[in-house]
Amino acid sequence: MDKVITVITTPLYEAGLHQKTMYIALRDNATDAASELRPLQPVPSDNAKGDVDFYQEAEDKLDRLWRTKLGRYLYDYVVKEDLKKEGIRLPYSPDEIMLVSLPKHYTLWVHKKGNAADPRQDAYLHGSRFVNKFRSPAEFCHHLKWLLHGQPTKANGKPACDCRYCDGSRSQAEISQGFGAYHKRDHHGGGRSRGGGRTRAQESPIVVYKDYRKW
Repeated sequence: MDKVITVITTPLYEAGLHQKTMYIALRDNATDAASELRPLQPVPSDNAKGDVDFYQEAEDKLDRLWRTKLGRYLYDYVVKEDLKKEGIRLPYSPDEIMLVSLPKHYTLWVHKKGNAADPRQDAYLHGSRFVNKFRSPAEFCHHLKWLLHGQPTKANGKPACDCRYCDGSRSQAEISQGFGAYHKRDHHGGGRSRGGGRTRAQESPIVVYKDYRKW
């Protein structure tokens, strides 16, 4: 069996090629998540009408779909840039890019709500200490990029992240259009305490406490 050929190693991730697939493996420090930050309703419950309202861990197929989309984004907006800086040329262009796993302590859940026979199902990514939940790979892309840039902060201590929840100056539709992934659903929902599409009142200067991309 062919081995994965490592093409770049950094303090925050490692990328390798196997045939026509690139695998991006994140290191444990490439996260802002905490293991206890999970949905509050992991057990099925119903009411007098027979409606349900609970969270269920996502199945492998959905988890893989998210990791495929996130992997493609990282390749286009992080890995390519790092390869260019290091003067590394790939032997061939990958057809598929896969994020080996979500950042440490991030978990993907499906919220099932409504009629027990056919409840509405929405996927949410939980775990971040700054954002209550992400509703799609497109919402998480910029936050993931921020993780791989070493989690720089502003002078006020808040994340210098461009995602819709940390930044708040652009809608998700505007962000997604910027990298060709239009995300039509554009309602708030990150919660008040940790994110939630807040409007940024004033720009704070960025303070990069460490450049993890230098090694």
